[in-house]
Amino acid sequence: MSLIEKPNEQCTDSSRASRTEEVTTKVTVRAWASWLKSAVVAGAVGSFFLSGCSSPRQYTGSDAGVDSATGSGGSAHGGMTSNAGGGSGAGGTTATGTGGLVGPASGGKGGVPGAGGFAGSSPPNDGAGGTAASGGMSGRGSGGAVGVGEGGTTGSGGRTSVGTGGSLPGTGGQGPSSTGGMSAGGHSAGGASGGSISTGGTAAGGSGSGGAGGTAANGCTANPCLNGSSCMPGNGVTYQCTCSNRFVGTRCEIQKFSGITVWPTALSADGLVVVGQACSGDNLNCPPVKVASTGGAATPLALPSSLPAGYDLSGGCAIHGVNRDGAWIGAQCSGIQGLSAVEWKSSNTAVFVPGRSAGELVDDLTGASADGSIVVGSIYQSAIGDRWFRRVPTSGIVLLGQDVSSPDDSTAAAATSNDGLVVVGTSYTHAVRWDPTFATRVLPEIPGQDTSSGLVSYHATDVSGDGSVIVGYLGSRTGPSALRWDNPTTVTSLGGGIVNAVNLSGSVLVGLSTSADTNPASLWDSANTQHRIIDVIGTNSDAAGWNLSSAIGVSDDGKTIVGTGTNPSGVDQGWVLHLP
Repeated sequence: MSLIEKPNEQCTDSSRASRTEEVTTKVTVRAWASWLKSAVVAGAVGSFFLSGCSSPRQYTGSDAGVDSATGSGGSAHGGMTSNAGGGSGAGGTTATGTGGLVGPASGGKGGVPGAGGFAGSSPPNDGAGGTAASGGMSGRGSGGAVGVGEGGTTGSGGRTSVGTGGSLPGTGGQGPSSTGGMSAGGHSAGGASGGSISTGGTAAGGSGSGGAGGTAANGCTANPCLNGSSCMPGNGVTYQCTCSNRFVGTRCEIQKFSGITVWPTALSADGLVVVGQACSGDNLNCPPVKVASTGGAATPLALPSSLPAGYDLSGGCAIHGVNRDGAWIGAQCSGIQGLSAVEWKSSNTAVFVPGRSAGELVDDLTGASADGSIVVGSIYQSAIGDRWFRRVPTSGIVLLGQDVSSPDDSTAAAATSNDGLVVVGTSYTHAVRWDPTFATRVLPEIPGQDTSSGLVSYHATDVSGDGSVIVGYLGSRTGPSALRWDNPTTVTSLGGGIVNAVNLSGSVLVGLSTSADTNPASLWDSANTQHRIIDVIGTNSDAAGWNLSSAIGVSDDGKTIVGTGTNPSGVDQGWVLHLP
């Protein structure tokens, strides 16, 4: 979400020599970044960042236990033809009762509707087991098919209740869900001594009764933690990895600090794509490339295969903008016509971006909305100079208002919010902000250091993804001062330095500090406290010997930062930092 322009960009059209002052303003931040490559920052780092790993990843799984067993009132005891009850008397279909479905009705115990009959107390007798009586098919008798009886289908031993031997809930029955069925005495807590995970049944033991349980799961068994990290098991198959200071990630799979194969100029807001040049030299010999923030070989970005008549890109191109997921990339190029612009849209081959007419020339693309549909940049008009613009799908290029205090001054866009509704940039010596409600307005200046003196200038370099925070710097003869604007009525000086980029909410700012000679790359936390990046990294063999000169971009979550520096071999190289 940020850019740093490179000092070697140039315009070779002699007809535009009058733009020297304007171009000088636009590249001030680049010159400072180069000049301050050797600056030192002292001071300890607070407890802003934590070491260790992120939250554990969850996994689940289970092994089934045995399917069935016979409880204290299985389908044998009581039989279908016992003598003591009617239709499903005191023993019921599968319980331990004393009567069966068709036992003799002698003694008045098997009547159709009575206590042992099928439905009540009608003839022949009001025995002990009826359909809905105390032992019937659905009553609450001692052996009914659905009652609470000892062998009932749903009763104390029935299919769904709390019985002692039924098909569902009895303590040793095979019922699916209660105290003794498939849950507590069947497939669960009273199973047949062999469940896979806990103490009985499918989830707690075997299917039978009184199971002791199976083997408990352990999330660390598969050795999920990488790069020498330690694993602590959680509940079931969950785990948590404890990483060394060299790695981060749920499994400690990402190297915390490393050099990358790109001289970075911007980072996608999702933190996954780094864009820039193939090296730190001039744009022609260091062509545009991109690389994954986790490392690997850089992917070259091809320039347009065809150009309008009278144009070339002999001076090369420098990437200045990227959208949230890296699908859109914008660049400024130079050639015989002067400056021009190209863009990559979900492709590794660029497209030339023309102006609206022959008298206009799009000379830079610096940012885009999260989805890449709204693009911001600068367009050159010969009578005025640079004008900033938004390009929207419905209207194409729309010029934004100039600074009302000096409408003839050229204005260059620097960045836009994720929704494309806030645009920030620099208008000659003023930092400016545009939105649909208030149009263009000058951002507040530090008291006693206003631009009317002619000795200072204000520059906006980036805006947070939510549009609430703008960052940049104040340029003066004594050196730059890092700045932050909030909402956008308040300006705060952060000390000597430059802020190049800001995360989604404005809680993490990155850039460089001018208060030390080595490792000036810095970040500012939500309390506006400055920390050197090298100190945030801490003791880490991968960062040993590096001089981190500037932080260029930061992801929306504030956990991925890219920048430039000098590696232990003394060679200019880009770097990336992944914070836990």
